[in-house]
Amino acid sequence: VWVRAAGFEQWWREGPWEDELGEVRLSRAARQVGTVRDQAGRPVEAVEVQCSCADAPAFSDAAGRFQLEVNSLERTRHLRARKGALEAERTVDEGEAADLVLQSVTRVRGTCLDVAGQPGSRVVYATDKARRLMRAEQVGPDGRFEASLPEGLWVFSLCGRGLVPVLVRGSAMEVKLEVGGG
Repeated sequence: VWVRAAGFEQWWREGPWEDELGEVRLSRAARQVGTVRDQAGRPVEAVEVQCSCADAPAFSDAAGRFQLEVNSLERTRHLRARKGALEAERTVDEGEAADLVLQSVTRVRGTCLDVAGQPGSRVVYATDKARRLMRAEQVGPDGRFEASLPEGLWVFSLCGRGLVPVLVRGSAMEVKLEVGGG
């Protein structure tokens, strides 16, 4: 039996039962709070904010504040905010308010090839220079991938093989990643 109610943690119990379930007490859902701002520090309204441990997104209010109901078992939370061509990402720990700063992103399209020139990976990893963000993007059977990344220096790797630094800038760019066998 599953019990779900807005604002409360889910409750479940496996059967079979010989009697009634009796009284069910639900705990308040855990919440992730934060603020969305532009690069000048001004709050931004109507930004969609998603969390790795939330069933539904939230939208920021006129003061840039948002609040998400999250799974209380997840201690680390990856947040992503998006409004038009602006995005922000951040990983926070339980209890930490998230301050998300929107910035323009570059649409990076690329190809992953092994030393023989064949598609060489199933996943490409991109880590920013400060190692605050790490992105894993699926690679198609033809070796193609796409990612939206903030401008700056990113280091790409293919399933832990090789490190390829790429200066990401502009609205869109194409990269070719050639790293040892896939």
